[in-house]
Amino acid sequence: MSSTELALGPNPTALRSEVMRSIDRTPDLGYGLYHVAAAYGQMALMIALLQVLPAGWFYKALYFVAMGWTQYRIYFVIHEACHFTLFDWAKANRIVGRISCAMLFTSFSTFTWIHMEHHRLWGTEEDPGSIDYYVRFRSKFHQFVFFFEPFLCLILFTKVNEHLVQPIYRFFFHHDDDVRRQAKQHARKMRPKPMLDLFLGVVVQLVLATAITGFWTRPFDHLFFYMFPLGTVFLFLARLRMYLEHGPLDYAVSDYTGDNERRIARTHERGVLDGWLLQYMNFRFHQEHHIFPSLPSCRLREVHERFIKQHLHPDDLSPSYAHSLREIARLTD
Repeated sequence: MSSTELALGPNPTALRSEVMRSIDRTPDLGYGLYHVAAAYGQMALMIALLQVLPAGWFYKALYFVAMGWTQYRIYFVIHEACHFTLFDWAKANRIVGRISCAMLFTSFSTFTWIHMEHHRLWGTEEDPGSIDYYVRFRSKFHQFVFFFEPFLCLILFTKVNEHLVQPIYRFFFHHDDDVRRQAKQHARKMRPKPMLDLFLGVVVQLVLATAITGFWTRPFDHLFFYMFPLGTVFLFLARLRMYLEHGPLDYAVSDYTGDNERRIARTHERGVLDGWLLQYMNFRFHQEHHIFPSLPSCRLREVHERFIKQHLHPDDLSPSYAHSLREIARLTD
């Protein structure tokens, strides 16, 4: 039985109906504006700090990590926008989603397609995100390589394939007519404007590059302090968080490649320092998000406390991200 089936209790239909009837499904404007301003403001601050960064490799390395974390924060804005729950106005979600995706070298339509596939296929090897959690660790070394693989850019090409090559293939060349039909239906729903997305991507990156390089006085800074962090630190944080939310913490309870195969969506109750580093916008209520993906994230805490918490399996409810990290460390003992 999957974690979601357990979380809905003995009468899933009644619980779903009660949640949708009693929880406000309207996005909170102040909440959305705050998180967009915080993410974009943090990026602006990072760009300003680069202009006065002290000399020395220590400060450069520190900045490198901080920039990757800043890019990672923008992901949460995109995620909320792709569910059309960031703002009550659909066009506002598309605008913010498109600009934010351009900052991360992807398109809003592609990101949304892949994320909706994750919601449909999570906990299976077919999930586009399974590369980040569908694994059984054979040793401590295997575990170390898995989590730090992004720093060697070993999964960068996989991500490019997911976000660029595969969407084009599905839309134009896939041998299955049904897959092509679904891809085109999705594209129409997103109202894609490929030339606009390309133009926006070029403009956004030119603006960022101009600011980061000090009007091109340091031409390689955009490569070293923006593109490289995105391909390493950003992907490391994304993989770590994805595993904490969907990966096994106890092979006796769940093992995707063994006898205890079980789909996992894990909620983390507390989010102090570890939560502040790894998640924003109530992302830690991950079980609740997978059950009710159409609800704005500002409502997930209420759903958790009122309806879901009492039904969660112990493996699906962790006290904190730090606690889950300690459980990962014990997996290969």
